[in-house]
Amino acid sequence: MQWLELSIETPNEFVEPISQIFLRYAANKLAIIENIQYNPDEGEEKPNFYSVTIKTYISENKNSEIICTQIDIATKLIGHIAPIGPLKICKIKESNWEKYWRSQFSNINIGKNLVISPTWQKYNPKPEEVIIKLDPDIAFGTGYHPTTNMCLQLLELNINPRMNILDIGCGSGILSITAIKLGAVNVVGIDIDPNAIKVSKQNSIINSTSQYSRFLTGNLTNQKINLAIFDIIIINISSKIVKELAPFIKNNMALNSKVIISGILEENWNDIQENLKKLNFYILSHHILEGWVTLIAQNIISETNA
Repeated sequence: MQWLELSIETPNEFVEPISQIFLRYAANKLAIIENIQYNPDEGEEKPNFYSVTIKTYISENKNSEIICTQIDIATKLIGHIAPIGPLKICKIKESNWEKYWRSQFSNINIGKNLVISPTWQKYNPKPEEVIIKLDPDIAFGTGYHPTTNMCLQLLELNINPRMNILDIGCGSGILSITAIKLGAVNVVGIDIDPNAIKVSKQNSIINSTSQYSRFLTGNLTNQKINLAIFDIIIINISSKIVKELAPFIKNNMALNSKVIISGILEENWNDIQENLKKLNFYILSHHILEGWVTLIAQNIISETNA
């Protein structure tokens, strides 16, 4: 049997939409390759903008031409708003494709000491490094997207031992798992997508963090979660959902606890900022990466925001 390798080169900010197209039509494994070279051991920092090659594999049969056409059309639609490359197709031998697919992956370094690593890859961490194992089949929430990346960095800076964390819109569970590996002892993840909960639980088992975590299907209000017990609440969803949830969170979270908010397009930042200030959240810092804004704010009594 012959296999076809489908690949597209894209700016790193479009990794997830392209990946979702491949997974939807090819329903097979992905390879995500960063086309950059830098050495963190020499103090070099990872650039904000770089090229990524995304690959998937399908068996060559009577349906392969239809699948290739569907992927080509879908990616060309994204190409109208993004400088992504053309879909490339080449043949490979069946005996080599699984090994070849796995060889495409490298670790993702985030923040100071976080490393996202494929589940099968052997990696000898430095004493200070925190390793999060993820299956690259699950493209959403791998650390490639700017919102996930910035949330991870803020968690690394703000988690203290024995904290309680709430992860709203947990996706792959990457933020929940990282919080535990950084010292949290009780993490609750919630998502409206049952598949996200399934994946979060699987990834939590892989990372040996399941004894400290619970993952719930639904939304914040119908699960009747006691927000007052959490030291940090994470919301990585969208500006619209943030505005809807912010008053409820403010009225029910503990005084001086913190909230990490992401999924905000830069064009919506001023609106979200004013909304949070009116609710008496004190914005400790905000960060912009590739057109996305992530912030950390604290619940206060009176309005003291500048």
